[in-house]
Amino acid sequence: MKKHVAIVFGLGLLLLSTVSAKAESSFSKDLYFGMQKDSEVTKLQEFLSSEGLYSGPITGNYFSLTMKAVVAFQKREGVNSSGYFGPKSRAKVDAILGSQIQASEAQAKEETGSTTTLPIPPKTTNDVANTLQSQLDALIKQVGLLQDQLKTQQQTQTSIQTLQTQVAQQGQTLQQIQQNTAPIPTPAPAPMPTP
Repeated sequence: MKKHVAIVFGLGLLLLSTVSAKAESSFSKDLYFGMQKDSEVTKLQEFLSSEGLYSGPITGNYFSLTMKAVVAFQKREGVNSSGYFGPKSRAKVDAILGSQIQASEAQAKEETGSTTTLPIPPKTTNDVANTLQSQLDALIKQVGLLQDQLKTQQQTQTSIQTLQTQVAQQGQTLQQIQQNTAPIPTPAPAPMPTP
C-alpha cells in the first residue's frame, strides 16, 4: 500500500512540475539564429524535442540544428518557415501548450474526479511556500481519492473471495445431503422355508 502511495505521489509531482513548466513556457521574446546560452532558446529546444522535431543537445544555443527544427515546426503549423521564431510561431506554441494542459486537466478529472490548479508564478518566498503547499494539498487529496479507490477494489476482491468460498461450501453441503438422502437399497425378501 505504501509503495502505491509513493508511486502515485511521485507521479503527481512529475505531473505538477510538467504542468508548471508548460504553464510558464510561453516565450517572451523573438529567437533567432546565432543566440547563445539563452534560457528562452533552451525552452524552445525542450519544446521542439517534446514535439519530436529536435534531437540535438539542449544547450540554449540557436544554431543549425535548432533552426532546422524551428523551420520544420513552422512548416507543420503553416507559419512562414524562415527559421526566425517570432510572434506567429510563439502563438502556435502557446496554442499547443494550452491544448496539452487542457488534455492533462481532463485526464486528471477523469481519473480522480478533480483537477489540479495551475500555479501562479510566485513573487516572494512566502508565495513560493504557499504555492507549494497548495500543490501538496491537491496531491494529498488525489492520493486520498486513489487510496479510497484501491480500498474499494480490495474490499470487492475480498467479497468475491468470500462468495466463492461460500459457494464451494454450499456445493459440498449439497453433495453430503444428496448422499444422505439417497434411497437405501432394500434387501430382497428371504425365501420362505418349505414345510
